[in-house]
Amino acid sequence: MHNEQLKCMPRGLEEIETHRQKQGLTQRQLCRAAGVNPSSYTRWLQFMRGSPKGACPNMRTLSRVSEALMALEAQS
Repeated sequence: MHNEQLKCMPRGLEEIETHRQKQGLTQRQLCRAAGVNPSSYTRWLQFMRGSPKGACPNMRTLSRVSEALMALEAQS
């Protein structure tokens, strides 16, 4: 990973993705609950994996996704 990516890499994205998978939620379900475009989430995951097609997530938006995931977990 490049130095620029390390500065931008949100550690929370890995945790969000792990919890999403454990809960059996699709990316689309999580994004719908958070009000985020699913293609944005896909670009974040690409960024996390080091793909040049990826994009660093905005921390505010990432926080919204995390809160949506917690709310969905509470409903389960």
